[in-house]
Amino acid sequence: MCVPDWTPFFNMLSTAARALGDLGDNWLNIALLVVESTVAGEAAVGCRAPTRVGSVWTDVSGVFAARENLRVVGLTPGMYAVTDGRSAAYFALTGGARLRFALETWPFVVETKYGVAAVQYADGQDVDAAGDETTGMFGCACADAPEGLVLSCASVPYQEHTGDATATTVHPMRWDRPGATRGLLCEEVAIQARVLRSTALSLPCMPLHRPLFAM
Repeated sequence: MCVPDWTPFFNMLSTAARALGDLGDNWLNIALLVVESTVAGEAAVGCRAPTRVGSVWTDVSGVFAARENLRVVGLTPGMYAVTDGRSAAYFALTGGARLRFALETWPFVVETKYGVAAVQYADGQDVDAAGDETTGMFGCACADAPEGLVLSCASVPYQEHTGDATATTVHPMRWDRPGATRGLLCEEVAIQARVLRSTALSLPCMPLHRPLFAM
């Protein structure tokens, strides 16, 4: 029996409430700027140009060795990450722009060419400044073996540290039948890690923001 999961409904309701609050804040900010400009001739607080992705990419490239493996991962509307499969750098657009590094955050080297998905790592934890929860990352690696390809996947939370990969989760990959990967090579198989985004109406038992492995 399939029991409806109400978590996606309340997550969407919470997101809608935050979006409505942001709409009100933005209109109030614009109204304040108009009033200050009209009365005083200039606004007390001016708008500042956001940091470009290119400058963040350059800063990260100077720290990470494998520049050719760098990949930008959109996590939330207010935060994104750059990873090379070993380490990660997080940049938040709200709550004070700052580049945060998590060195050697992956438990093993993941292949960024397979894609890196934004996921919710834990309930009520690792949120950004706006309260969005999809701040974790999910990635995979593939290796050729005599019995067939071996696929390994892992997820990491949003954290700032140097050289401590204990706060990670390795996900064992199970196949429908034994020997399903016999004779397969990594370079001959299309592997993609992405997020399955669905609604409670279309898939009542499928939670939102869960990683989907496609091969």
